[in-house]
Amino acid sequence: MPIKTILLPLGEKDNDEALLDAALSVAKRLNAHLDVLHVEPDAESLMPYATIGLSESMRTSVRNAAQQQHLESTKLLQQIVDKACVRNGVSMATRGEYPQTVSADWLLESGSRAELVAQFGRLADLIIVARPKRVSPPPRTIDAALRETGRPILMLPPGPVASTGQRIAIGWNGSKEAAQAVAAARPLMREAQAVTVLTTEKRQKRRPNGDDLLTYLSCHEIDATLIIMDTRSRSVPEALLANARELDADLLVLGGYSRHRLREVIMGGVTRHLLADSDIPLLMVH
Repeated sequence: MPIKTILLPLGEKDNDEALLDAALSVAKRLNAHLDVLHVEPDAESLMPYATIGLSESMRTSVRNAAQQQHLESTKLLQQIVDKACVRNGVSMATRGEYPQTVSADWLLESGSRAELVAQFGRLADLIIVARPKRVSPPPRTIDAALRETGRPILMLPPGPVASTGQRIAIGWNGSKEAAQAVAAARPLMREAQAVTVLTTEKRQKRRPNGDDLLTYLSCHEIDATLIIMDTRSRSVPEALLANARELDADLLVLGGYSRHRLREVIMGGVTRHLLADSDIPLLMVH
């Protein structure tokens, strides 16, 4: 399935030009439309707890000041998006206006950011997010994008991203989520310079194993190689990152939270480790 619609949720503090440049670069490569979604909180959520007990007139003054500051921040963020589109040669247009041409649009909504990301994300082929600074628990926006949409999530590390999806590594554990991530990444794999499947010796003894995945990819005219990772002296996520770095991979494809949520919270897991430590773009599906 081709990727034609991309969603990039952008908060007031997400004014990193590198994130916008990377998202626009992906849109250009896929000839897709990028929706940049910014969600304004409702007026009451802007009120600090310290205002409880103040007179209504004083609360109104504080609310108005907070709204004005928020409006200025929103205007600045929109200007940053406009400049990024000009810098990357991407025209502003609404989704579907020019379906055969790369484009971008600024979407301004009001309400719960997590709920709106889930709603808009369900009709996006890909959701791009920045790697979070806090992973335990993950931010509600990322959790909603990953758990509530069923769509692939492309998570970008902080700082400039030279390329995404030219050298792809697949973390394969045979799970439903991993299979969905592979299917979602097929449009990128077809154009990639190299595709490598990473799995463990234990996983290789169970079907569907790494060889089964190679056969599946070959049916889609994707040539890939298989590496059995050594996990005797390091954890699976450590091995995934180490092997991906050795391959100079610029995209790591894997299932997200393939364990039960409670088990993840108690035991940690591959997803949490990669959210915290990966300096490689991640493509995940839950």
